[in-house]
Amino acid sequence: IRPCFDAECAHWKDTDGNRIEAHGAGVIQSPLDKRWYWIGESRKGQQPQHSGINCYSSASLAGPWKFEGRIFEQGQIQVAGHTGPFIIERPKVLYNRRTR
Repeated sequence: IRPCFDAECAHWKDTDGNRIEAHGAGVIQSPLDKRWYWIGESRKGQQPQHSGINCYSSASLAGPWKFEGRIFEQGQIQVAGHTGPFIIERPKVLYNRRTR
């Protein structure tokens, strides 16, 4: 893997051939299955109301990365007295032994 920041660079793709949408991401390895989980923002569409948090997994940091799904969406945010859309940035995920 080598970084490439030019407009001509190929996008990273998941195992289904779709562009990986995981901006501002973090990576964590599960102590249960030893897989790596890449969790980040989806900016597809560039509209805040379409944003959410996506999850990808892989047996290796080098990939290939499987899209596990959207794990958090705009509609799940509830703030008393406020309406969205809200900006979702830099998600954090921690392992909790009790809840797994």
